[in-house]
Amino acid sequence: MARKGLALNLILFYVRDLKRSKDFYVRKLGFKKTYGDNDYVSVKAPNGVTLGLHKAPRGTVKPSASEYYFRVDNVDIWYDRLRSKGVKFSRRPKDQPWGDRTAYFRDPDKYQLALHGPLATKK
Repeated sequence: MARKGLALNLILFYVRDLKRSKDFYVRKLGFKKTYGDNDYVSVKAPNGVTLGLHKAPRGTVKPSASEYYFRVDNVDIWYDRLRSKGVKFSRRPKDQPWGDRTAYFRDPDKYQLALHGPLATKK
């Protein structure tokens, strides 16, 4: 089926250690590996967006000032689930004034990731 308009389907991260990054996204976050060789691994999020993990040239990685958000039904449940798998969060779940609840963490190469979902309390 043809799509109309732009459809974001791949985000590429340069990583220092390809195996470590693949394990983080597959074992801790629940992505599915769809391809892999010595320099590149692709993993797919449950919603179908693909994350490409590319071995960084000369092992240097410069994460951008960008943030990448994962939408979940319940931030607190996911926060507990990921912490139990060893994910370290920089900020605990918190209701935000813009109407989301968020919790922040980083991947092994320091890319800024976040959980976001409905508020825990009714306003």
